Amino acid sequence: MNVTGEILLWRAVIDRAARDAFGCTDSSLYRHQALRWFFQKSPQSFCFVCDLAELDPDAVRDHFFKALMTKNFKHIQKVMRWS
Repeated sequence: MNVTGEILLWRAVIDRAARDAFGCTDSSLYRHQALRWFFQKSPQSFCFVCDLAELDPDAVRDHFFKALMTKNFKHIQKVMRWS
C-alpha cells in the first residue's frame, strides 16, 4: 500500500485526537471533545476521517478503547502504522 501525504495527514488527525483524549494537552475541553468524537453515537465524522486515513474505524476504536483501559498509548499506535 502506498501511503501518501494526504493519508498521513488524516492519520495525524486521529493521532492528535487520541493524544487529546489521553490528556496529552492541558485542556480538559479538548479531552472531552476527543473522547466524544471517538465514541459518539452517530460517528459520521470519525468514520469519514478513518476512511480518508485508510483505516478501519472499528479497529481504530477498538485499539483506542484498549489503550484507554490499559493506559497504554501504544495500542492506538499499532493500528495507525505510519508507513
